[in-house]
Amino acid sequence: MGPSIEDANFPSSENGKGPWTKEQFITMMKQLTTSKTGFLIYRDLCMEMGIPVVNAFIDHNLLHLRPSSDFAYDLPEFPEDVSVVTAETPSSLIAMKRILEEIDKGKL
Repeated sequence: MGPSIEDANFPSSENGKGPWTKEQFITMMKQLTTSKTGFLIYRDLCMEMGIPVVNAFIDHNLLHLRPSSDFAYDLPEFPEDVSVVTAETPSSLIAMKRILEEIDKGKL
């Protein structure tokens, strides 16, 4: 059997791993990959998972914070006063989808 999701060790300066749980990581990927807009509202994700967890996703380049809609021409319109998070790149979003497929198949 190949690597498991537990093997995914995203280092942080504090304890060698990110401060999120496996479930939080999977939930974030599911929400982002199924989002019709291509983004999640930063505030809503923070309320669900906690600010330290969401900021760690950003710090570890798993999510990209877009604090305003200025120059966000690649996304559907969103209010100026709302910050959103996206995958770092389109390739990152595809990778998240593939990871979720592997999890669903029981390979991860």
